[in-house]
Amino acid sequence: MLEIEGVYAGYGSTVALHGLSLQVAEGELVALLGVNGAGKTTALNTIAGVLKPLRGRITFQGEPIAGRPPEEIVRRGIALVPERRRIFANLTVGENLRLGTATRRDRQVQRDIAALCERFPILGQRFDQPGGTLSGGEQQQLAIARALLSRPRLLMLDEPSLGLAPLLVEEVFRMIAQLHDEGVTILLVEQNVERTLAIADRAYLLHMGRIEFSGTVADLRRHVDIAAAYLGGPLPCDTDKRTPWAS
Repeated sequence: MLEIEGVYAGYGSTVALHGLSLQVAEGELVALLGVNGAGKTTALNTIAGVLKPLRGRITFQGEPIAGRPPEEIVRRGIALVPERRRIFANLTVGENLRLGTATRRDRQVQRDIAALCERFPILGQRFDQPGGTLSGGEQQQLAIARALLSRPRLLMLDEPSLGLAPLLVEEVFRMIAQLHDEGVTILLVEQNVERTLAIADRAYLLHMGRIEFSGTVADLRRHVDIAAAYLGGPLPCDTDKRTPWAS
């Protein structure tokens, strides 16, 4: 579905991605892991058209999309839930949701909004309230619902658990796992490694803008000592077989 090959991208004179290559197949939940500053958000922004790659190839469903404007990429079926949600605090919940339908021209918009308000009941209850009055977890539901209203073939999530209390983190991961079970293709950027690996099909480890490892979750646990070599946090590994930065 999504293929990225040899992509370089960055901000001004700073290059953050150095030959990034990855793939996401239809129906997969793929995790993109790495420390802060590794280039994860840059990767998602480049796919979404927020940034234009300096060079490299990005194709989605067989069509080139590198350098296309964000609205065209949304119309093609890619939606991004950005880091820190980026809802419009002064707009109502309903107005935020309608922004997710901006690229649509069909007659099912109201039906889809109603269905998502059933799925996320708090959004229906607070439909006429400013988005800024919602809690962090509620705003994350709003951001995901807004993205789903574009009817994406690929949903990209950037740090969806960031800044949330532990109970809300569990709720967000249950929500992502349910979407995956329903067949939504997902590219997930997350710092919560344990919860991410519990729901992902495959993972990429990004370091200084380069992929250092790619494979199934089982491969990652078997071959990479993430705790010691990468993220600095506790993560079970097969200590007899692990090889930091195996590829």
